[in-house]
Amino acid sequence: MRVMHKQITQFFSAASLVVVFLSFHNTWAGHNTSRYFRYLERPEETLQTSRWFVSTQAFFTTASTAFSDEGGNTGIPELWGKYDLRDIINSIETVRNTCGPEFTNPFLLTPGVEGLAGHSVIFDVDGKVRSGGLFFHGAYQLWKQFYIGANFGIARVETKCRYHLNQGTDEIFDTCDPLVRDLLPSEVAQVERVRLAVNRELGIRQSDSDKIDFTDIDLYVRWNKIWDHALMMRTINLNILGGVLFPSGHRTPINNPCAVPHHSNGHWGFYLDGNTELELKPNWHIGVILSFMFQLSDTRCRRIPVLFEPATYSALLGDLRVNPGTTFKVSPYASLKNIVDGLHLNGRYTYLRHDADTWTDERTICCVPSFLTQRPSEDLTEGDIFTAQAQQLRRTRWRAHYFTLGLSYEPKEAQMKWPLDPVFFINYDIPLGGSSIMKTHHIHIGVDLRF
Repeated sequence: MRVMHKQITQFFSAASLVVVFLSFHNTWAGHNTSRYFRYLERPEETLQTSRWFVSTQAFFTTASTAFSDEGGNTGIPELWGKYDLRDIINSIETVRNTCGPEFTNPFLLTPGVEGLAGHSVIFDVDGKVRSGGLFFHGAYQLWKQFYIGANFGIARVETKCRYHLNQGTDEIFDTCDPLVRDLLPSEVAQVERVRLAVNRELGIRQSDSDKIDFTDIDLYVRWNKIWDHALMMRTINLNILGGVLFPSGHRTPINNPCAVPHHSNGHWGFYLDGNTELELKPNWHIGVILSFMFQLSDTRCRRIPVLFEPATYSALLGDLRVNPGTTFKVSPYASLKNIVDGLHLNGRYTYLRHDADTWTDERTICCVPSFLTQRPSEDLTEGDIFTAQAQQLRRTRWRAHYFTLGLSYEPKEAQMKWPLDPVFFINYDIPLGGSSIMKTHHIHIGVDLRF
């Protein structure tokens, strides 16, 4: 038993040194409404009752696929729709031929593939997103049962994006245009040249991104109430939080569709959380976290789809007001504490739901209609407009199911006197399912300090 205790102590001591070392490099914030990164706050952070509480955790994330809104997996950049050269070229032609100078379909200028003009030519766009950093959380007992706290950080996010011509597979054979399916290798190379020309026409020259930036700043007020030996429970710990998010993180660049936003992408946010934990008997705890987050609308120059093309590849630029939908979270958890000499084990399920955003075309001069302002014509039916609006706005809502497995070590429970009563922890957030979200795996290693 002493050998095991010594090994546990050595492991978490080494982990704390890693955290301290990484704190000079990168960091991240707690609450967020991103479909790409879901840094779930730990229940322990909303239950502590010490006068001062400080937590520092290193995190590492990786993702190479996403959950599609239609079921199954998809590429991360495809969360905004499939890259179809027909739709994107139609977008460019609509904008350029209205506002000038005139644009000629590049298929018509490329020998060997002229016949593909007007046909669906789909590229599968996949990639990988990795991030790493450190997250800081501090709290102070303001008065009796009231606490104030803050979360902030800096993060590095790397994205890589790759395009592959879709010539049909067993699963999607029927959706591939026959002309594309029968292309020769030399003709595939010509199609790739067309894709590069189209991206250049859109002002898109990057397929990778590597950024280090501050995250959103999270400030909150917490109320805590503990009942001893009530309702057949050993203890009942109730916490209510109200907070605000300051959008200090960077906004997604308009000319890099493969870049992903860190957090709120420029939106101010407010949230209300509740956390109730029940101690059933010594060292047996269950609890549940409920959360609602609301964000304010933000108007700025964005790419606005003309019709069916992905928003990230539209040729139409203008002021677009985005009013984000409400984000809801429910997260039940269970903890077994002091399994052996201060070693704690916990498991947690998290469900997140983000409702569809509301988009409003705020351009003062609209020589080219967007999918929001289109009107029926000879070439465009009312059904086409309705389908485009439904598809585009459906892509702004998402669902996520996560399971978190956590392990922590508290020297105080092992009768060891350490300064600041540290608790060392490691958590792994595993994506179980969802729709329209990046399939992100998270690992957190950190230390809590109380004084």
